[in-house]
Amino acid sequence: MLKRILTAAVLIAAVVGILFIGGWAPSILVVLFTGAAMYEMYRALANKEVRPIEYVGYAYAALMAPAYHWLGTSGLLILLVLGCLVSVGHATFSPAHDIRDAIASVFVLVYPGLAMSCLYMMTRLQPYETAVTAVAASVLLAVATDTGAYFTGVLIGKHKLAPEISPKKTVEGAIGGYVLCVAAGVALWLVTERLLPGFDGKLFLWSALGCGVAAQIGDLMASAIKRWCGVKDYGKIFPGHGGVLDRLDSIIAVSAVIYIVFRIGGVVV
Repeated sequence: MLKRILTAAVLIAAVVGILFIGGWAPSILVVLFTGAAMYEMYRALANKEVRPIEYVGYAYAALMAPAYHWLGTSGLLILLVLGCLVSVGHATFSPAHDIRDAIASVFVLVYPGLAMSCLYMMTRLQPYETAVTAVAASVLLAVATDTGAYFTGVLIGKHKLAPEISPKKTVEGAIGGYVLCVAAGVALWLVTERLLPGFDGKLFLWSALGCGVAAQIGDLMASAIKRWCGVKDYGKIFPGHGGVLDRLDSIIAVSAVIYIVFRIGGVVV
């Protein structure tokens, strides 16, 4: 437990420091996390003798920043399509790969690749205060959902949600997580209305309505993949916490929902 607390404290301090530095620092961190998350997924899939085309995934992570810088969201879409084509083409014509490898290659480009791109695009929002708020909201809404689900499940949880995937999760916990996420969204709405004049704080409320579900789906999906691959954790980069995907599974899903809402709301162009 002490190891987990110390690691969490260091991580929080590091992220706050990087956000304070600003500039390209947060974006670079997301790119590094994307590459690390892909590495962890590749290693997990290897346990089932599935061999995705790894160099395509790492190329996607490396080219994410320049593609977005030059062409915006269109650049990331082009990068994704090219990555899928190269992956499928390589797996099709290589005797060392089969259709499972092609499907897995495309899957990793989408998750965690495309999902992490949503978090990356939020770090490039202008003004920078909006970017910091959006990134912080991704963490806050994910943590609120996890916290609400945990304590509600411990206190009144009786009906299992998905016992074959995560035996401890309950329906009551899922409802509690959703309620606390929406409450956090209301708090973000009220705070941003005061601190960010001209910004539509209600976007965080609309985001929370979807994030309360997305965070739990992201968590369950990550757990299902681990169970299928036969691994306890995706990695060991964070002592006591596992790997990047172990820590960011909910945040990745939440950031995707916030990006979509921001896109509809005209914040992201």
